[in-house]
Amino acid sequence: MNGDAAEEVVKMTLNGVDVVIRLLGDGAKNLAALLIAWRNKEKKHVGKTSLPKLLTSGDELHVLSLTKEQYDSFSKQARKKITYAPFLNTRNKDGKVDIVLGSRHLNFANHILNRIGFGNVEPGSGAHAEILNDREKEKLDMSFGKTSEDSKKNDTPSRADSDECRDSSTRRDGPKSSSKPSVEKKLEENKRKLERERKKQKDRPREKSKNRQKSKPKPKER
Repeated sequence: MNGDAAEEVVKMTLNGVDVVIRLLGDGAKNLAALLIAWRNKEKKHVGKTSLPKLLTSGDELHVLSLTKEQYDSFSKQARKKITYAPFLNTRNKDGKVDIVLGSRHLNFANHILNRIGFGNVEPGSGAHAEILNDREKEKLDMSFGKTSEDSKKNDTPSRADSDECRDSSTRRDGPKSSSKPSVEKKLEENKRKLERERKKQKDRPREKSKNRQKSKPKPKER
């Protein structure tokens, strides 16, 4: 779950399918806390409609915490006119019931809530649930920089890609690096040839002078 009050992210199972739900709005934190408690089986669904239906309805959702008496009165008056999902807190023994209420019939719900002494629920103070697809989940993982096992798994291909990039770069540089030694060898060979030629040129005058000395006739003895 993200710490931002205006945007919360929850991973859970709905109807046997693992999903990631992004919650947006002022009531995101409250709804995220309820979803996590329900996922961890700290809250028990006690009737009316299912939470997955509300989460996928696209409606703005409000979380209300009612006493047992308030909930009994609300459920009797709401009947089939208001869509909501009630949850009983199994850990606390205070008997309070949390309900997730859709804002589609908020005016009528507020009328009942005022009657039972709860007060008004302000429009726009709830949260919108958005079930993310695979691409959006990947973007979310990148933006939040997760360090979970899932993100580590997602990081593995990137490491492999970087290794492939390194391999491809070495492959690209391969011919160049292999061509360098051949050029150097040629340069060395040329240098050696030049040095040999220079030595030959230096040795030629010496040889000529020796030959001249040999060719000179010896003076006759008297």
